[in-house]
This record gives sequence, C-alpha cells and structure tokens, in this order.
Amino acid sequence: MYNFVIYTDGFNDLEDMLFKEVSSLENVFIISKNKIFKNSISQNIFKFYFSFRVNNIINLPFKEIWFSKLDHNFSNNNPTIYLFLTSWYYPKFFRYLRKKHPTCKLAFYFGDTVISKKRVIKNLDISYLQETMDYIGSYNPDDVLEYNMSYLPMCYSKITNKDDIPTKEKKDIIFIGASRRRMHLIMRCYEQVKKEELNYLFYVVTQENLELENEDKNFILTKKPMEYKDYLGYVTNCKCIVEIIDSETNGGTLRFWDAIMYNKKIVTNNKNVLSSKFFDEDHIKYTNDFLDLNFKKIIDDQIVNYNYKGENSPETFLAKISNSINGG
Repeated sequence: MYNFVIYTDGFNDLEDMLFKEVSSLENVFIISKNKIFKNSISQNIFKFYFSFRVNNIINLPFKEIWFSKLDHNFSNNNPTIYLFLTSWYYPKFFRYLRKKHPTCKLAFYFGDTVISKKRVIKNLDISYLQETMDYIGSYNPDDVLEYNMSYLPMCYSKITNKDDIPTKEKKDIIFIGASRRRMHLIMRCYEQVKKEELNYLFYVVTQENLELENEDKNFILTKKPMEYKDYLGYVTNCKCIVEIIDSETNGGTLRFWDAIMYNKKIVTNNKNVLSSKFFDEDHIKYTNDFLDLNFKKIIDDQIVNYNYKGENSPETFLAKISNSINGG
C-alpha cells in the first residue's frame, strides 16, 4: 500500500471537497496551498514567495528554506506517492523530494487544460514533467492525446450526511456558474425555461461589466461566487441541473458528477456525457445549442437512480494512480 501526500490549491470550499472522503485516512496527508501556516503573516509571505504572478517576472531565490515545511513523514515504512495538482509546479521542490526520498514516486495531475495553465505558469514545461514524473494525468481527452498523459477524471467527494447541506428552496431547474464566453447560451436557456413558467434559479457569476435589464429575482447576475455548501443545497433540492460548458472544456465535469451522485437530471452541451456508463437519455439530455428543449418534459416526476458506487471517488482516483505507477 502506498502513502499519499496530496498538494491541492485549497482556495475555496470546493477544493476542500475533492479529497474529503480520504482526508482522514492514515495513509493520506493533504497539503492545501492556502493553508500552509495558521499564522496569517507567515501564510502571506509564503503566498508571495510561491506566487506565479511574481515568479513569472522574477524567479525569487531561496525557496528551499520552505521545502521541509511542505514535506510529510508517515509513521509506517510504506513508499509514498507525492501527488501535485497544477498550482504546485515547482521543479526545485520535485528535485528536493527525489533527493530526500529516493524510493518515492511523483505524480502530477491537470485538473485544468494545459493551455489555461500555461497562461498562468509561464515556465510550465510538459517535456520536463514527462522526464520527471512517474505519472501524469489529465481530465481532458485532448491534452491526453497531445501530451501522452493518462486519462483520469477529477475525483469528487459525495456528502452523505444531509445535516452538512443547508436546506434551500426547491427548484425545477438550476444553473449556477460563471458567464465566461457562454452568456448567449445562458440567456437562450433562461428565456426558454422562463417561457415554460417553471420554478428556476439562474445564478450567473461574471467579472465583466454586463448590463442586463432584468428584474427577475430568480435570475441573479453577480461578481460573487456562491458558497459551495449553498450550491449543494440547491443541487439536492432541484429536479434538474443545467450545465453550459465553454469551448475549451472537454472531458468530465463536476456538474455532471453532481447529477450522478445526487440523482438529478441534467441538461448539458458536454458531448462526453454520451459515452458515460451512466448515460440514460431519459435523465441526461445532451444539446449542442439549447434550442427546442422541452424542459417540462425533461423534469417529469420519473424517479432517477444512477446507482453510483464511488466510481469517481477520491479513493478510486488514488487507486488508479497507484495501479498505473505499478504498471497495472
């Protein structure tokens, strides 16, 4: 059995939820980038020193003084896999771990597209990762093909204790997400749902200065993302989730897994749902353009049960990585 040290972004509640199901296991230790130090001054200094925005301009020296704080020793003698999400691209730290732990394994996972991360991390070198890592995974089939990575959907923890989820008003249809490059599709879908006089919520997060004359209290245009637990409250109290992806997204999505884990219908423009083992045309509706949809028919009272058995759990995610490293 492997130990796992998992390096996550940890910038919000959603990040914390990815590996929550395994966070209490004795062979798993999670290091969240935004929670290295309890002391706020130390945390802010660390954040500055390891900021890609700063290091893209000038490569700050002496990062090595932080490395021991970013390591973890387990009480057993099992080998350790160090798993990095993409905000942890620090080649000097990789070399430090290799030298200190010669038998360790290094794994790197892209939960975003390579092109989007290259915009943030100017020195991101895929060739270097291929030479250094024992495993490189991605949720994106296009990146998997182009860069010879392993395909692996991003894991997601299911909340099983209903007391941990706030109760929200029941809705027929919900869309909760960002507007980026897809506002025309969001508005098209909203107008159709409104026309059918359904009970809905459209919560659209945008950083653009959009001016929409809309007094509908169930259409919210805001710059503030919804708290994750509030979002789950709406998911668990709705009949159908609307997912609208942008052109750069390819592969599995968390919205899709919300539908599967909590047995909700979903309308989406993500064609990858068609090849999912959970695809059922009565419950999962694929559309390219959100035209000519009959939402009243989609949200009928048919019982939804996808029989989810942890296929996208963090435990399954880690097992696939360790099996791949072992040549399985």
